[in-house]
Amino acid sequence: MVRLGAGFDDVNLNVLSRAFASYPLSAVDRHLADARLYRGLGYPALARLILRDALNVARRARDRAKIRRRLAKLASENDRWLDDRDILSAADFDGRTDAREALLALAGSSEIGAGEPLVSAFDWLLDHGGIDGVGYAPENRLLMVGNTLGCGGMERILARSYRHFADSGQFDDADLALMNFSNGQGSAFYAAEAGVTDDDVFVLGRDGAAEMPCALLPGSWKVRAQKLYDHILASKPRVIHAWNDLTGLLAAFAGLAAGCPKIIIHFHHAPGVPQSGRAEQISAYPEIYRRLRVRPEVTTLFCAEAAARGYARWWHVDQDERFRVMYNGFDWDSPTQDKGTAKIALGIAPDAPVIGTVFRFSNVKQPMLWAQAAIAFAKERPDARFLMAGDGPMQEDVAQAFKDAGLGGSVIMPGRVDNVTDYLAAMDVFWLTSETEGLPNVLIEAQFSNVPVVAF
Repeated sequence: MVRLGAGFDDVNLNVLSRAFASYPLSAVDRHLADARLYRGLGYPALARLILRDALNVARRARDRAKIRRRLAKLASENDRWLDDRDILSAADFDGRTDAREALLALAGSSEIGAGEPLVSAFDWLLDHGGIDGVGYAPENRLLMVGNTLGCGGMERILARSYRHFADSGQFDDADLALMNFSNGQGSAFYAAEAGVTDDDVFVLGRDGAAEMPCALLPGSWKVRAQKLYDHILASKPRVIHAWNDLTGLLAAFAGLAAGCPKIIIHFHHAPGVPQSGRAEQISAYPEIYRRLRVRPEVTTLFCAEAAARGYARWWHVDQDERFRVMYNGFDWDSPTQDKGTAKIALGIAPDAPVIGTVFRFSNVKQPMLWAQAAIAFAKERPDARFLMAGDGPMQEDVAQAFKDAGLGGSVIMPGRVDNVTDYLAAMDVFWLTSETEGLPNVLIEAQFSNVPVVAF
């Protein structure tokens, strides 16, 4: 009911909660029921603690076996293999994962500790200094590792950087590995700009098996890292250039395991963006990056001073010379239309004030806040027009907000566009309401197009 939108003060929710809590159950069954409830609500750590407590009240061997199987299931779902190694055995896992044997084989040793699986995996790798007997003589090749080539500022810089190095001759070969990519899909929005097709991209898919040490990583990380590790050994890059937090960790793990001499991790967001993901894993990032940043093979780059300061605070380290800043750069065409002509082309009167933006309609950009500001501004300037280029999951909600305010005819939403310059040419001022950003390319482009910017 909570997931369907019921608040905790909802009468029906309270009736169900009281009924659930007061239903007559044995002590063991009460623990099992509570654990299942919290697991279903998305609190596996709390469910585990309840199950651990259940072992203290369970007397029958059958009940204790049931509790152990539940703990093993939680471990399987959340890759917390070693948390309960003091009570679990291989039989409790019931063959739920291919990695079980390798992980449980380590459970009796002190080589790897229980805890957040990302931290445990990197601890093992960094303490061992790679894998014995594995390494390669690097060739003059570059491997770039990213998430997608979808519509986004970082993805655009990735596409142009790859194209630059592929054409420059600085490396004998430039290689591209992505978490997601498929021609004609959103993940390939900047494929033409990068000059790639499906045949040019090595996709780090979720399907497959993993071996040590990649098997130590959680969820789909283990398979993606294994594929990247195998690809690194086969291609022998001199430099790996990874883009942002998650792909940076994948590239660092696979690259260090394989013996790559140079790994660059390039951050294009403020820390608030990665922290909006899976809390348990992402809360481990600072601890891992504190260890990675002092490795001689690893270099960290940031797109802006503010981003570097933010990451230093998040990682709880001093901002020293290892926080290198390299600003985004790109080719940009000046608008070919004057402002009046550009407005007329969009069906807007030449003298009407146009407030515009170009962004993805998603929570981090706060498009509803943008709409609220526009609606308030329209009360003072009824002749104002609002131009919002881009698409995303919140686009319909924003359009409805304008309609509800009686301003449906005052807003233009062309969707995702390629000719951004033609839309910037029509704007008198550019608004950006993002909750957090690294270095928004669109603000640089707006200023280059002589459009004043209002942004947080």
